[in-house]
Amino acid sequence: MPRLAAAAADHTRKLLLLSYPRRTWWTIASFAVFNWFLALFRRQFQVFVHRPREILATAREHGLEPVLDRPGAFWTVAALRRSA
Repeated sequence: MPRLAAAAADHTRKLLLLSYPRRTWWTIASFAVFNWFLALFRRQFQVFVHRPREILATAREHGLEPVLDRPGAFWTVAALRRSA
């Protein structure tokens, strides 16, 4: 996700909106169970819970500043604006 955030930030003119799972024990556990089921059915797809701190730090390195950080029960929505 940090690489994706970097690429998105590089293409952002004004505002970048991101949504990502909260890094809590229940999201990590539920994603682990989900990945187990995917492996059981021989699916190559996997889901990950990245560190939000790393995602936002990467966006900052590419000239964006957070203007919104709204955590929900399972997902977080963040908005980042291009610095002047």
